[in-house]
Amino acid sequence: MGEFKIPPLSTLIGSTLPNYFRVVRSGRVESKYYHKVFLTFLVGIVSNAFIPWERLRERYRKVEVKKPVFILGHWRSGTTLLHNILCHDPQASFITTYQSIFPHNMYSKWLFKNFLHWKIPDKRPTDDVDLGANLPQEDDFALSNITTAFYDFFFFPDAYKEHYERHIRFSENGQHYKKEWLDSYHYLIRKGLINRKGKYPVLKNPANTGRIGAILEQYPDARFIHIHRNPVTVYLSTRTFFLSLFPAVQLQSSSKEQIIDIIIHYYKWLMQDYLEQKELIPKENLYEIRFEDFELEPFATLEKVYQQFGIDDWETGYAAMLDYYKGLHGYKKSVYRINRSELDRVKTEWDFAFKALSYDIPQNLEVLED
Repeated sequence: MGEFKIPPLSTLIGSTLPNYFRVVRSGRVESKYYHKVFLTFLVGIVSNAFIPWERLRERYRKVEVKKPVFILGHWRSGTTLLHNILCHDPQASFITTYQSIFPHNMYSKWLFKNFLHWKIPDKRPTDDVDLGANLPQEDDFALSNITTAFYDFFFFPDAYKEHYERHIRFSENGQHYKKEWLDSYHYLIRKGLINRKGKYPVLKNPANTGRIGAILEQYPDARFIHIHRNPVTVYLSTRTFFLSLFPAVQLQSSSKEQIIDIIIHYYKWLMQDYLEQKELIPKENLYEIRFEDFELEPFATLEKVYQQFGIDDWETGYAAMLDYYKGLHGYKKSVYRINRSELDRVKTEWDFAFKALSYDIPQNLEVLED
């Protein structure tokens, strides 16, 4: 299993200093991560020095967000592949990796983009998916640099249940925090539209799978694509991914058992919340994709998505997306093995998802007796 080998800096290096201190003080930072907190603070001093210049030049308040496309789905369900393909349509706008780390430094990226090239690896070590400052990225890391956000659980895994309740279900402080989150998200999306100059934003964030209602409050014309995959494959792939990612970003230690608990609970909660809320979406604005089918015929599927959503100029988008797709190389699919006890737990706790999504246990799965 590969590891994310990055310098001892947090993804919070592009946060405003007040927000940085708010996030750091929201959990228990272990002493062995003090150097990361300090080095991140030093970089933050530099990035914050350019924020006044940013605010003088910002034009995002004049930008309208029309018919955004939200990609929903748990981690490792095919969301990254789908997102990367859709974002190669010249009409699409998106949050870049650079913007996710330095959302307040879009007009000083001539300086910080070079820094980011040094910080992030060229490939995601778990599957060799390309990484890069200009490539599409999940937006919750960006939100952590603007306000307290769901992905703060990566920093403080001990509080993963509290983060879900507050940042997905908006249970803590209710409407007050939801408004703060929606305002921060709107700010981020509008800046992304300026940066990429697209007609509509394409956004990918697994956490949005459970907060459809809140998104529709802000964007009643939003369009949603939910991509899902066999739950056993999702579990095993997420386990590999999280066990690699947590050591690189956390500010308190986590055990393998704790990470598995996070995966089990988050999948269950996200899918339950999705199944409860998807009826809120007008039928013409929801397209559900089975990853196993998408993998076989990606562009036949996407043409149907474009038709249903009324997205213009399929031919131009298709040519650009196909050109990107043909250039994909190095992606490696894992061969999965699972212990009997783990499989039994997945079957028991995610039984509702197997039934709702019409999945069975994969036939080629190797089950190891405990």
